[in-house]
Amino acid sequence: MKPLATALLLLSMCCPCLGSEVLYNNGPDTGSIGAWPINFGRSVSNSFTLEQDSRITDVVFSIWSVDDLNHPLRAKWKITTEPFGGEVLASGESLLGLESYFHNRLYTVWKMKIQGMNANLPAGTYYLEIYDVLMQFQTWAFWGESDGIGCTSRGCPSTAYFDPARSSGYGMTQPIGSESFEIIGTPSSE
Repeated sequence: MKPLATALLLLSMCCPCLGSEVLYNNGPDTGSIGAWPINFGRSVSNSFTLEQDSRITDVVFSIWSVDDLNHPLRAKWKITTEPFGGEVLASGESLLGLESYFHNRLYTVWKMKIQGMNANLPAGTYYLEIYDVLMQFQTWAFWGESDGIGCTSRGCPSTAYFDPARSSGYGMTQPIGSESFEIIGTPSSE
C-alpha cells in the first residue's frame, strides 16, 4: 500500500491543476544575463501583477548551481505587499519539482517549481520573495535573471531587489534586474 501512496503523491505533484494557467510571466532564463544568491542569508524579491482575483498554486523559476548533480531540493517563499516587508499574505517552505535543466559552460540552470502554494489574492501588485534554498550538496544557489526580456504580462518587467543580509535587518536592499519566473494558478470566476 505504501508504494502505491508514494506513486500517487509523486503523480499528483507532476500533474498541473485542472484549469491552471500562467497568471504572470517575467520571461525565460537564457542562462546568459546573470543570477543572484538566494541562500546563506541572501534573498531576492520580485514584483508581479495579477489582473484579477486569483488563487496562486505554483511558481516556476530558475536556479543556477555549479554542478548538474547538485540539484535544488527545497525553498522558502513569501508573497508580500512590499519588497522584503509590508504585509505577508502567504508564505511557506516547499519541496521543489524539476521542470527541466540545461548546462551553460560552468554551471547548470535548473527550471524548478514551488508547488502547492494555495494563496488567494485580489487583483493587484505583490512581491515574491525566495530565500533559504537548499541544494543537494549544500552549496550556493542563484535565481536566474531575465530582466523581463520575453515578459508577456501586465506589469512587466518585474521590479526586483536583492537583500545581501536578510536576517540582519540593516536595510541593505538594492534594486537589481528582474528574475525569470512564472506565477501559475486559477483566476477567480466573477
